[in-house]
Amino acid sequence: MNNNYKILFDEVFNTHTKDEIELDMPLLNILFNELRDKLYTTSKEYIELQREVCKLYVELFKGLNTEQKELLEKIDEFNCQMYSEQEKKLFFWGFLIAKELDKESGIK
Repeated sequence: MNNNYKILFDEVFNTHTKDEIELDMPLLNILFNELRDKLYTTSKEYIELQREVCKLYVELFKGLNTEQKELLEKIDEFNCQMYSEQEKKLFFWGFLIAKELDKESGIK
């Protein structure tokens, strides 16, 4: 993969990817190539699990005091940040693959 892609990605999305993501990750590249079609597909099972988690959070919050609610909200915030980091890298790899396919296809 070309370092110019990182620069282009940063320009297009106003990020600092060139400083954060190392491209020398052959195993990740192989995994992403194999799984890319499934990574962003939300299954029926996922949607159902998400509904169940929401129901559990509602029930859990009913029994918590203010301090406990704040702690749980902080945990949720950190979980969101962790998922965001993963999604950012997956999006970046998707961008790289799209640019490479665009280049290799020769379609103008």
